[in-house]
Amino acid sequence: MMRLKIALFFLFPWAAFAQSSLLPLNNDVLGRYEKAFNEKDFNFHTSSKPYLLSHARLHSSFDSINASLYDTAFIPLSFLTHQHLLKGQKGQFLFTADPYLDVLPGYELGRGTRFESTFGANLNLSVTEKFHINTIVSQGFAEFPSFIDSIARMEEVVPGRGFAFERGNTLRFRNNSGYASYSPGKYINLQAGYGRNFIGDGYRSLLLSDNAYSYPYAKITTKIWKLQYVNLFTNFQDIGNSGGNPENYYNKYGAFHYLSWNITKRLNIGLFESIIFENRDTTGRRFTYDVNYLNPMIFYRPVEYAMGSADNALVGLNIKYNLFKKQVLYGQMMLDEFLLRELRADFAQAISPNPERQYGWWANKYGFQVGAKWFDFIWIKNLNLQLEHNLVRPYSYTHSSVYQNYGHYNQALAHPLGANFSESICILRYYYKRFSAETKFVYSRFGDDTEDVYYGRNIYRSYQERPYEHGHIIGQGIETSVLFSEFRLSYLLNPKYNLQLQAGAINRQMKQQGSPDQNSTFVFVGLRTSLFNWYYDR
Repeated sequence: MMRLKIALFFLFPWAAFAQSSLLPLNNDVLGRYEKAFNEKDFNFHTSSKPYLLSHARLHSSFDSINASLYDTAFIPLSFLTHQHLLKGQKGQFLFTADPYLDVLPGYELGRGTRFESTFGANLNLSVTEKFHINTIVSQGFAEFPSFIDSIARMEEVVPGRGFAFERGNTLRFRNNSGYASYSPGKYINLQAGYGRNFIGDGYRSLLLSDNAYSYPYAKITTKIWKLQYVNLFTNFQDIGNSGGNPENYYNKYGAFHYLSWNITKRLNIGLFESIIFENRDTTGRRFTYDVNYLNPMIFYRPVEYAMGSADNALVGLNIKYNLFKKQVLYGQMMLDEFLLRELRADFAQAISPNPERQYGWWANKYGFQVGAKWFDFIWIKNLNLQLEHNLVRPYSYTHSSVYQNYGHYNQALAHPLGANFSESICILRYYYKRFSAETKFVYSRFGDDTEDVYYGRNIYRSYQERPYEHGHIIGQGIETSVLFSEFRLSYLLNPKYNLQLQAGAINRQMKQQGSPDQNSTFVFVGLRTSLFNWYYDR
């Protein structure tokens, strides 16, 4: 037993770090533990990410899963495959420094060579078991495949990263993040940082996702019995017309509550609420953060009404059910705004269509997600299947003021497509020691806006631009469909900082009413440090 503990200390990626450190918010990394975390006998809250190491290590198989990533045959090359680049330890202090590296050359059929290069550092400091600091700083430049390049130039940001500075055919960007995490006791964790958060059990989230760039935040996580309660306070920024100059960014703020309850061994329900507000009141006076929203225990809607404000509130429900031993059902409901009588009209029209009925009120702003996971699919160990469907009504996440929309850095805080869409997803992942393979298909249908008519897709337009009051349906506008297919094979070169050797192929087919079809095929091979998710699949 003592030998095992010593081996895990040197080999396990996070063994020596404080228990208050966080697991990377990356699907490939978390996928290795997902089957264990979703076991019905494990009192774990899978819908609030990133996960605390102290919570994850409560599962008996967590350390053994990590130990399987190390092969003694590579010991002569352990400085490359097993160790941190730099490591210093004295007493209760532990410091590590590792490279943050993305070097992914590739070829886009019919368009030529493409590349992505990012270089930076990943620094960690642990002080006792209770306190941990992480900082990631990086700069990148890339000539992306055409479909990513067009999105980045239109939105002025590289998806998930910072402002896209144009240098001819090349885009330059940054990706910085970090946090300080402190666990004063068994039941509570305090964080302050610059990063992302995710609420949900799906590939997407309709409540809060890691789609947008990093943002300043403070977070309190309380876990007692079968309950976990998260308070999150954020500083978002709108960067439109800024030219990438931070002095021209417009600050806005967010406050979030999320209560997760493992009602039974099989059933979990999470209640979510958020509020987005500007950094000025109705008189135009600027402030930093409205203290009325700092109360961690009350609902935001009553506060909003009591203040007579018109801030952007959103509520939601997350649900997960362990159907069988290795099959999980999950879903979300998002409510931005609605009237019950108008909602009834929508349901009545869906059940019994009537051309004379008035339905589809613009402010019925809601969305739904349904999904399923099957671990060890068709009884093949570590082959995991995920199926998911998302739909969101037009004008959801919008506000009369663009500065109070549900967005940050020109990107959606929830689903990458914004609103007015339906989407189906199929993902198959396989893990074997350090190898992993992923096949993904994403099919989406949405109604795009025109310059003159706002049909409700772009959340960075005011809902006051709507052309009419009723008759709004999902997919209205310029009919568009996208089929995104990807196959990726990865080998984990160094689990200490998740450096992977990757090779794969992407195909994206887009059909839009009144425009020529677009087809892009991209093949790539290279190195990637897998600490984040990049959502190019839209």
